[in-house]
Amino acid sequence: MSRLRNPERGAAAVEFALILPVLILLIVGMLEFSRAYNAQLSLTNAAREGARVMAVDVANALDRSPARGWVDAIAAGDDEIAFKTALQRHPAGFFVLAAPPSPEAADAITAEQVSAVLARLVGIVRYVVVDTTPGVGESSLAVLEAADQAVFVSSLSVSSLRALRTELEVLGRGRLLPGRRHVVVNFVDRTSGLTVRDAERITGETVGVPIPRSSAVVLASNHGVPLLEHDPKDAAAKALLDLLIAVAPAAEAVARPARRRIR
Repeated sequence: MSRLRNPERGAAAVEFALILPVLILLIVGMLEFSRAYNAQLSLTNAAREGARVMAVDVANALDRSPARGWVDAIAAGDDEIAFKTALQRHPAGFFVLAAPPSPEAADAITAEQVSAVLARLVGIVRYVVVDTTPGVGESSLAVLEAADQAVFVSSLSVSSLRALRTELEVLGRGRLLPGRRHVVVNFVDRTSGLTVRDAERITGETVGVPIPRSSAVVLASNHGVPLLEHDPKDAAAKALLDLLIAVAPAAEAVARPARRRIR
């Protein structure tokens, strides 16, 4: 998950309270980011996959079937009105820029076009959250270069944790890691045989927020509803609130009352 630098230009920023659901849901949408990462792929071979940095998984999780998306945003050029029509508003108050309708269309999108679209979005809203695909392709690198922080997620398995370590090492060698990064361990339970401390030893990173295994995450995704709206008392929802505060400390003013209400 990335929050991009705001040059403080363009339309007025969206109120932070409206951003809370998208931050929470898109974090959920990224929970499989590291587990699916294939450490054997080189940066060159990953470039084609990297073009799919669009929010296709997020759109599916939101039960969205938008007719417009990234292709339309790119085609809009300098036409601000046409660009904004490519965004779909979710009932919770945030906007989704959906992925191209096919892998072929996604492959045609260049890293430069991704950077240009993200720059336009930064001028419209306060927070831009990008759900990247597994791997370190050209477009994923373009997102990281624009981001001021990133969330890396792994399940509590040795293979996933080792893959995450490899990914971080590759990005570190290329000096592409954002100044602020958050390592999250997902599906934490007592049956995996590993602890959060084991995860820290394997990855060499401090785990900021462990997210417990929860069926509520799947149920919320299947219903196309943010987890905090679907089941705010769930342990995973409370963990996501903690992650939200770590990513955006300004959210604490919103999240703290929410936590009091759901206890």
